[in-house]
Amino acid sequence: MRQIFAYSFPLVVDLILGMALFIGPMRAVENNASVKTISLLITAYGFGYIIFSFLMGKIVKIHLAKLEIILSGFYLAILCTILALNNNIYLSVFIYCIFPLGTSMFFNAFQAFMKNMDKNSNKPLTTSVSYYIFSWSIGFALGPFVSGWIREYLTWDNAYLCAAILSVMVSIAAIFILHQSDEKSTAKADTHFENKPDLALAGWASNLFGGIVLALFFTVYPKQSELFAMRPALKGMVIFTHSTVQAFFVLFLKKSKNWMYHPYLLPLSNVTAIIGLLLLFYASSPAWLFIAAVFLGLYSSYFFFCSIFHSLSHPSQSVRNIAVNEAAIGTGFLLGPQLVNLTFLADNMKFSYIYALVLVLILIVFQHFVIKMKSR
Repeated sequence: MRQIFAYSFPLVVDLILGMALFIGPMRAVENNASVKTISLLITAYGFGYIIFSFLMGKIVKIHLAKLEIILSGFYLAILCTILALNNNIYLSVFIYCIFPLGTSMFFNAFQAFMKNMDKNSNKPLTTSVSYYIFSWSIGFALGPFVSGWIREYLTWDNAYLCAAILSVMVSIAAIFILHQSDEKSTAKADTHFENKPDLALAGWASNLFGGIVLALFFTVYPKQSELFAMRPALKGMVIFTHSTVQAFFVLFLKKSKNWMYHPYLLPLSNVTAIIGLLLLFYASSPAWLFIAAVFLGLYSSYFFFCSIFHSLSHPSQSVRNIAVNEAAIGTGFLLGPQLVNLTFLADNMKFSYIYALVLVLILIVFQHFVIKMKSR
């Protein structure tokens, strides 16, 4: 029971992250900021996540994971409070750049903490990965949902303050609820997968390209939703739909055994991204955005499961692989907004969805050949 309850921590932290990534762009749009300005916020977060994720490979230690989780909560609370008290766009960009120090520290430390906690249990690795993704996906779904409703009655600044309070609650709860397992122990790999090929590279590629697709969507969507004159709560519901589908679909993957190693099944799971991107490109009403969010939720469910699973399944390099994996998603969030900026050459911001579609096609081919090569 203690193990299951521990998964509420990534739920709350990703709720905080979901709020921040939703509030920042939406507040900027209300202040008449351009898409390029909005892309600076997402780019800043992605840049910071890359840098800090690589540092976490050196900083995060299994026997210090609880302390690092506590520190990350207090750190995020301070930054959310600063964002609430100051609406300067340049200060916001700087805060979004250093925001990932808290989120990266938490997610790297939590994955190390849970793998150590699970080492003596009979729980399959696929089950742990599914519960972990389900947890933070629900949190990320609730972030825009909660923020949108707060904005209906109050201000975006109040939403930031709510995120700050939640951050403090994470740290306090970690102090009293999380209990560190054996000092400096090394977790065992799931024996079912220890003789399987090492496909961490395929997983990292999933996170990189998936991060580009999601960051691109988060950059264009605020302006796109504004064109349809959607209410703040309805705007949040689109992101809520995406993350909820992601959360519940990943539970179907917990019984997975071999599809992650199949040279065709894993690459073809990316087709859902192509459908979602085409729906976003041709969207003519809010209903199209909701349907696209469903397909993007299926897509992100696949690529997050694949990337985390292949990082944790390595017998001895899981902590290093986690750090690289987190850096890959950060790189995606850095590059995604840049594709949006390129669309100004085509004078159509939605054209960036086509760029993303081409990248997904490249990913399908790349993953196929990586799996075939590693499986020889």
